[in-house]
Amino acid sequence: MKNTRLCDKLNHAVRNSRKVSAMAQDSAIKLDTGDLFPTMEIKTVEGDIMVLPDNLEGVWNVLLFYRGHRFFYLCY
Repeated sequence: MKNTRLCDKLNHAVRNSRKVSAMAQDSAIKLDTGDLFPTMEIKTVEGDIMVLPDNLEGVWNVLLFYRGHRFFYLCY
């Protein structure tokens, strides 16, 4: 029972630590078929800077963006 209360407190703290509003869509530029990928710098998991699309190789590439704040603790 004691662990359950601790887990509940942790989950509540994580959920409320970053109140993020919905993403703004009005000013977002959406890519369409045939559009060039915009140049951007992103930080990798290892901490390096990657310049897109310059660092992409090949015709097809998959990019996975993890926002990083949608994590909830699992307690057993």
